[in-house]
Amino acid sequence: MGKILTVKGMVYHLKLENFKEAEECYKQGLLYKKKISDQTGQAITNGMLGKLYFKQGTDLKKDQDDTLTSGAWMYLENAITHFEENIKLSNKIDSSIG
Repeated sequence: MGKILTVKGMVYHLKLENFKEAEECYKQGLLYKKKISDQTGQAITNGMLGKLYFKQGTDLKKDQDDTLTSGAWMYLENAITHFEENIKLSNKIDSSIG
């Protein structure tokens, strides 16, 4: 179920460019993967959420003085949070494999 939600989110994100639906699918998929302790799946979905937020942050219009808007910063901070979680989980998985 979690994988299906993540793939559905990828379709909304990468093909249809529907941020709201993509975010909802990714978040639902992440909750399910946490529930079943799927660390690999959580790492993947966190990476996709990071990419989604990065795109949203960089797509937002900059202010006239070419600085990022507060909304853009919010998305970019969320991107960093999810990328860091992706790295943390990936390192945890690698160390458990040996």
